[in-house]
Amino acid sequence: YIKVGETLDIDVTYVTEFNVFIPEEPNQEDWSWSSYNEDVATVDENGIVTGKKVGTTTITGYNEKTGLKARAIINVYRNKEGAITVPQVEMGDGFTVILKEDGTVWISGDNTYGQLGLGNTVAVDEPTQVQFPNGVEIVQIAAGDNHSVALDRNGNVYAWGKNTYYQLGRSGTYLSPVQMSHIGSKIVRIAAGTEITVMLTEKGEIYTSGINTNGEAGNKNYITRVTYAKASNMNNIIDIAAGKNHVIALRSDGTVYAVGSNLNGQLGVGSKNITKVNEYQKLGLNNIAYIEAEENSAAGITADGE
Repeated sequence: YIKVGETLDIDVTYVTEFNVFIPEEPNQEDWSWSSYNEDVATVDENGIVTGKKVGTTTITGYNEKTGLKARAIINVYRNKEGAITVPQVEMGDGFTVILKEDGTVWISGDNTYGQLGLGNTVAVDEPTQVQFPNGVEIVQIAAGDNHSVALDRNGNVYAWGKNTYYQLGRSGTYLSPVQMSHIGSKIVRIAAGTEITVMLTEKGEIYTSGINTNGEAGNKNYITRVTYAKASNMNNIIDIAAGKNHVIALRSDGTVYAVGSNLNGQLGVGSKNITKVNEYQKLGLNNIAYIEAEENSAAGITADGE
């Protein structure tokens, strides 16, 4: 996260934190850089990123010596007092979650399962602020069908609402935000599907909580529900997206992986005869900079805008 007008130097030591494949000590001069959306942020030949306007872009690094490519997600927020993140709106099944640039979360709509996080199950018809522990500042939100998830700037995840399949990372009923258990690594991105919560660590690993009857957790089994499951053989991941019962992941080299239900061909594995998979499958896509998943579909955009 950087502010508009702020710069970030992606030097050879910082590149490692961005999950770039580095088989040996790299030379900064071997790398060239580009931004997927230069309206949001630019990057010069020295790897210095400059925030231009509010939004999200992907920075691509190319090592001319080794032929390797790597990517990093950059979020740019307003350069004003009190702003800490990019505003965001997410929709669940009959409710809306709003993240303001000051890190506060506002919510409205159906509240049958406590998905509004207001401590009750009473629906509200205008945005109402969700209360978190003192000092907590939220930088990203996600909404499942009937549960909500929030990521704070320290890498902690909070969740509330429907919990039939342990999508809140634990058993029990929670009508207000509850911190999901620590998994030993800082969380940098979150996503939510119908009954799942997906978390990406700073190490580029994926953890999933919730339903797993379609293999959504990607841990090589179909156990009905999981509190926390680490995806098998997944690393160097920089972005995640969740649909109804499937998850897709973007690796730092621009390749894409998918897992879960494939009843509608949403995994892109080339056949609907494969109805579900419980281990992430590499798709025939390259040079991808942005991914998205909807209820029964998934999409990606290349660094060239295709």
